[in-house]
Amino acid sequence: MKNNMLVIKKSNRSRIIDLIYEQDKISKQDIAYSLGMSLPTVASHLKQLREENLILDQEMFEFSIGRKARAIQFHANARYSIGIEITPDYMDLIVLNLKKEVVGQRRVPKKYQKSSAYIQEIGQILKDWIAEIGIDQSRILGISVAVPGIVSLQCDEIVSSYILGIQKFRIGALEELLGYPVWIYNSPKAAAAAECSRILRQGSAVYLWIDLNIGAALVLDGSVFHGSNNRELEISHLKIIADGKPHYCGKKGCFGDYCEVRELSNYTDGSLERFFEKLAAGDEKISRVWEEYTTYLARGVDALRTLFDLEIILEGS
Repeated sequence: MKNNMLVIKKSNRSRIIDLIYEQDKISKQDIAYSLGMSLPTVASHLKQLREENLILDQEMFEFSIGRKARAIQFHANARYSIGIEITPDYMDLIVLNLKKEVVGQRRVPKKYQKSSAYIQEIGQILKDWIAEIGIDQSRILGISVAVPGIVSLQCDEIVSSYILGIQKFRIGALEELLGYPVWIYNSPKAAAAAECSRILRQGSAVYLWIDLNIGAALVLDGSVFHGSNNRELEISHLKIIADGKPHYCGKKGCFGDYCEVRELSNYTDGSLERFFEKLAAGDEKISRVWEEYTTYLARGVDALRTLFDLEIILEGS
């Protein structure tokens, strides 16, 4: 009986938080009416949420008759999460609040190194940046690190990353250094989780990520799917040419060797922006490269569409 009451109480709390989160402002009376709860039950949960600094009391609602009702608003800046994307040449840093609004964002040029000194430097850069943007460190929930590679199911180890040139690398030192929980994610899956929570909600799709490498993630009912070993949809190894370029995996004609961004930027001294400028200007050589590139890209997209029969969301550099 006691356990049942705890389950009901937890469910009521979640429903109240979700409703306040979705509304700009709402009154206690409207919460009770919308969720079919008694006013004392709602009041008890609101008291706890105030103590946890998760809601704010705003100005009164004005009604033509009856007593004024106090407006309640979700406190988006009550907690923060930090994201770090590690690439061979730079780090992207981002801070989000509970509404997934960007509080701060920065790109830091920094060559990746498999060393404790590199981890120490990440920690120092992050500490300095947090102080600079002025957020309360006690409100930080944790740090997510995105890497181009295969990550353990426990999100505590980079199993392998061809791009970074590492295998079996744990990032626990960063957790110890900063004093926050740290999770590691595959870059395409991290991007898919962020993007699909914004536009898909409870929908399903295949998310195709094109950057220094080709990656993909399967989103089912609003959540990123993880296979038995967190290695599903290694799409860069999909064979699209019968006897094409040799790939690092040992096969030939793999998707990744034809549709990574460097297949475009290599024609403009490494600048993807310059490539599209020349394409827009009608450069004949660049136009031929683009036509060939999109032909290969279409083969990969068609394969994903055939396999999953889902919408394909394409994003990247």
